[in-house]
Amino acid sequence: MALTQQQPESVRIGLSAQRFFAVSSVVVAICVVVGVPAARTAPTFWAGWALVVLATVLLEGLHRLRAPEAWSALVPVLDMLAVALLRAELMPTMAGLAVLVVVPALWLGVAHGRAGIVVAGLGGLVVFTLPVLGSTEALSTAANVGRFLLQQLQTAGLAFFGHRAATELRHRRHRLDDELRAARRRELIGRAVLQGVGSGVIVYDAAGRLLAANELARAISENGGYDLARPDLPGRRVWQQDGVDPVPPDRQVLGRATGEEHVPDTLEWLGPAHDLTPVGWNARRMHDQDGSVLGTVVVCHDLTTSFRARRSQEQFLGTVTHELRTPLTSIIGYVDVAESLAPPENALLRRSMAAIRRNSEELSERVAHLLSTADSRPELREEEVDLGDLVASLAGRWQRRCADLGVRLHCSFDDDVPAAVDPHQVARVVDALLSNAAKFTPPGGDVRLRVVQDGRTAALVVSDTGIGMAPADLDRAFDRFQRGDAARVGAVQGLGLGLGLVKRIVEAHRGTVTMHSEARVGTTVTARFPLAVGSLRPEATPAPA
Repeated sequence: MALTQQQPESVRIGLSAQRFFAVSSVVVAICVVVGVPAARTAPTFWAGWALVVLATVLLEGLHRLRAPEAWSALVPVLDMLAVALLRAELMPTMAGLAVLVVVPALWLGVAHGRAGIVVAGLGGLVVFTLPVLGSTEALSTAANVGRFLLQQLQTAGLAFFGHRAATELRHRRHRLDDELRAARRRELIGRAVLQGVGSGVIVYDAAGRLLAANELARAISENGGYDLARPDLPGRRVWQQDGVDPVPPDRQVLGRATGEEHVPDTLEWLGPAHDLTPVGWNARRMHDQDGSVLGTVVVCHDLTTSFRARRSQEQFLGTVTHELRTPLTSIIGYVDVAESLAPPENALLRRSMAAIRRNSEELSERVAHLLSTADSRPELREEEVDLGDLVASLAGRWQRRCADLGVRLHCSFDDDVPAAVDPHQVARVVDALLSNAAKFTPPGGDVRLRVVQDGRTAALVVSDTGIGMAPADLDRAFDRFQRGDAARVGAVQGLGLGLGLVKRIVEAHRGTVTMHSEARVGTTVTARFPLAVGSLRPEATPAPA
């Protein structure tokens, strides 16, 4: 029989059992030598002891020679025969020797299965029969016969239950081995995914201890001076968008991640001041099924490529629009000449020239919009103005435009709403918001223009009763060239630039812009500017990147 994977385990069990059995036999021998002088010269006693020694030596030899497992079954058989001989000699004085049969019986059941149970039962028959051979008194009564049979069953039962216990333990061990292998595979897959994704991934446990981080996350964090093992320590090279002011420690993403439920997408600039890297962060806690916190996952993205692509797009857009502007200017100039030379009586020619002028001016306006879109960093010349008065001065011309479209414009302006803004840029915001509201509101609808003081901000609010936007379109409403399905289906003219322009101008003023919209109900856009506090800087203020 070839050496199997189970043999090392069964051999270890056998060695332990045999050594315990041998020690027990030594104790018995000492008791006999000291307390039973008559047995010192009994050949049966020494024959049993010789079998104990023989079995112990045999097992050690089988172990060293790495013999087939089946051979080791000889050792418990010899042990049971030794118990039978010892018990036959010492039956009157040490009847309790029968307890020694427990060790070889369990060994046979654990290491040798069903065959071991049968051998243990036969061995028990020898152990309990040999001492009473030739004695009619041992089987003279029903009680004696019952006791004799019970002893046989006990020996076989020991082997049986040892076999069952060992089998269950082996099954559990196999299941644990399978689970460990599966867990190991999942760990390897997890590591491969962690290293293979194109983003940096950092995992913390519920106590904020670092569990895992891929190489990209370590490189990004090192660039910002973060210590991943100590997320509570602020990064040394974490800057705001201007690249001059550091991000306060309590606002740095890695420090907030382990203490907040969710950190939404946040942009930080990492690295030395002369070589900043834009990095997008977000973090979210993990929860178990019972709601307990398992830990936090932090994801970071190097946005350098995206920012370069955006810069290239803006440069291309600016170049193209400048090239379009020159021929358009020429066309409008020649239209002026042609209109001055057209005969008054030629009505068809004059209508045609008017159509050319109208469409040329519309095209020129769209080119101007494209130029403003290409300017991603509008320079501001801030003045302290009353935002209500400023917007009121712009609302007059929109009253006429809304009336031409069949839309009612309602205005409401709070008194004394001081704001530090660039009046020209605010005018662009008002034009863009009112243009959108008027275009997307059917005739007979209402557009409302309000300026209110909302806490520490001056709020410009434009709402309408127009076609509204679906939730899917609302998520990308401020993206450039983004137009909702309703605008495309309704053939509403436009390039999808207005809201993107509004967002850039408002954020350049350190403000925020939000939108709420519901399909077939209407849209509300709120642009919030900081209230004017103290003196204003006269120089131009660059917008965030």
